[in-house]
Amino acid sequence: MTAHRTGVDRTVWPGFTGQYWQRTRTPDCTEYELLQAKENVSI
Repeated sequence: MTAHRTGVDRTVWPGFTGQYWQRTRTPDCTEYELLQAKENVSI
């Protein structure tokens, strides 16, 4: 079945799986900002 019939699209990145794996194998830490969680956070 196609995605439009089932509502499921398992590909969440552009390109091929191998390309995605290669690009995400070593993340660039400068692309992220780490923040400290506030105290008393309820989920």
